[in-house]
Amino acid sequence: MAMGGLLAVAYGLILGSYNFILIVCLVPSVAFAGGQALWKNDWRRLLRWTVLMLAPLVFVGIFFLDRVLGLVERFILFGQSDFGWRIPMLTPEGWLGMVAGPGLDGFSNSVLRWALGGGAIALLGFALMFGAKKRGRGTFLVFCLTVPIFIGYFFLLIRGARQGTNASYDAYKLFAVFYPGILAAACYWMTLLPTPRVVLRWVVLVFAALVVGFNARAAYHFMVRMKKPVFNVSRDLAQVQKIEAMPAVQSVNVLLTELWSRLWANAFLLRKPEYFSINTYEGRLSSELKGQWDLIGGIISLELPARSDTIEVSPGFTLVNTQSPSFVRVWFGNGWYDDEHQPNGPARWRWTRGDATLIFDNPQKYPVKATCRIRVRSMVDRDLQVWVNGRQSYAAKAGTELQWVSFPALTMPPGNTVIELRSSQPPVRPGPNDQRLLGLGVYGIKIRVSPDDGKTGRLE
Repeated sequence: MAMGGLLAVAYGLILGSYNFILIVCLVPSVAFAGGQALWKNDWRRLLRWTVLMLAPLVFVGIFFLDRVLGLVERFILFGQSDFGWRIPMLTPEGWLGMVAGPGLDGFSNSVLRWALGGGAIALLGFALMFGAKKRGRGTFLVFCLTVPIFIGYFFLLIRGARQGTNASYDAYKLFAVFYPGILAAACYWMTLLPTPRVVLRWVVLVFAALVVGFNARAAYHFMVRMKKPVFNVSRDLAQVQKIEAMPAVQSVNVLLTELWSRLWANAFLLRKPEYFSINTYEGRLSSELKGQWDLIGGIISLELPARSDTIEVSPGFTLVNTQSPSFVRVWFGNGWYDDEHQPNGPARWRWTRGDATLIFDNPQKYPVKATCRIRVRSMVDRDLQVWVNGRQSYAAKAGTELQWVSFPALTMPPGNTVIELRSSQPPVRPGPNDQRLLGLGVYGIKIRVSPDDGKTGRLE
């Protein structure tokens, strides 16, 4: 009964957080129980074990029915979208705590990394080979805790490398979930040493002290780093939850380009119908943007003529009425790196890879006029050319200091207008530790639509 209650708590924690991990978590236990039943031909015991394992899951699944039903959709979504980012292969210096930094990179010496990895695998292989002769059941448990996980881990790494995807992110999560069992199983070889118990006890204690010491050192460095976290829920981002109390806002298109802001906006707006332009990490599929309002933020800001059609939720986050006769959308096109931001600060920016485009989407049946200002800087002094639908419209200079550049009034016909930022100078590499080639750094794009709805009049 006690174990059943513990299982229920574990199932509840998993379904309430990363629900898809539930299936993965059962792999070692299913492998162990199934292997024992196969070896001993005791299928009745396997059936009893299955009932005891599933009964708490069924009980908890009733309370988390939506999370259980969402498992299929979640795995389909994994096949459709390339979530996460690329993470280097984990080697023993990381999971033993020998690397003190908060990042996931191992030793810079690749020979040392391969030597450590090979040594760890050799010790595990030794334990599995020789332990099977002495302690079959214990060795089989070690096998179930490691080999299926390593197979999945290396499969995802190879798959990501061959297809150029972020499968290494899924591999990292798989390893992290099973890390406690892997660490214990990796030390199984100690129990096979032909040494007196007293000596073995000291070997175990010294090794455990080293692992704890290394990890305590790494945890300290991580704690120091997290005093100034890269991501946090700022006061401006938290203000997004005010939208749920706005009766005029019935539904929202969440068009935030930065993953972190989009994730929290989704969490803050769960009581409003939400629509997304891309598949999101938190499991929302892209769909038709049927929302009454667009939620935009970050680098791009948009102002419509009527005050009631533009609501500033907080600095950096704005609602735009999609029913307005002046409504337009602005997208980042080709040639951009991902969003960057200042830790614990409001600054947001994007670098171009060279020439880059902005897409002005005018869904109206008539032209709409607007002014556009961009805040830019460059690694070197360069010319800035603005091309509209393949024709040069404006030229300016961009220096190493931040500056605002204002375009002449733009007339956007129905449909898409492509604005291209060009320069005759090639992009440059910022330094030895950054291999990117950077053109323009764009820190803000402000678009203001003409107050006459863009039909006949001129801009203010």
